[in-house]
Amino acid sequence: MRARTLTVLALSAALVPASAVAAAAAAHDTHRIAQHRAAERTRAVTPVTTDITAVDKSTWVRWLPNALPAAGYITLKNSSEKPLDVTKIRTPDYQRVSIYQTVVDSQSSRMVKLDKFTIPAHGEFAFVPGRYHLMFEKPTRLITPGDNARVIFFLSDGKVFKVRMPVRTSPELY
Repeated sequence: MRARTLTVLALSAALVPASAVAAAAAAHDTHRIAQHRAAERTRAVTPVTTDITAVDKSTWVRWLPNALPAAGYITLKNSSEKPLDVTKIRTPDYQRVSIYQTVVDSQSSRMVKLDKFTIPAHGEFAFVPGRYHLMFEKPTRLITPGDNARVIFFLSDGKVFKVRMPVRTSPELY
């Protein structure tokens, strides 16, 4: 990326005064450094919860070809004395993560988007096929079976839970 920026700057030097090119390059570097520092501050001040764990072998993302949306499944266990609200989910590997519940009535089934979910005190919340799932949309990199999706669950108390979710074609591939 840096080489491409320099090439563009070098090519534009013939059309733009050198001082303007230097100013643009300095502004780009200043912006990049500011973004890096902001990311470091966020990592440094966000506390990680120890009250949530992922139940063994419950964690996986169903891989689909051609960058189609992928469903994620995980069972989260809360070991604390109080319910924990998960209010946001992010991942650097996909542009968007949404929470869905499958609702079945006598005529059909449909997916309902949720804004948050609660893990009960000393209980579990299970994302399993046919009930709840995470919808991972628009991968930011090539995702293939065998990869891991890095996922961050944000809690209402300001803490986070981080997990790597293995990408598979089937849950039986453990």
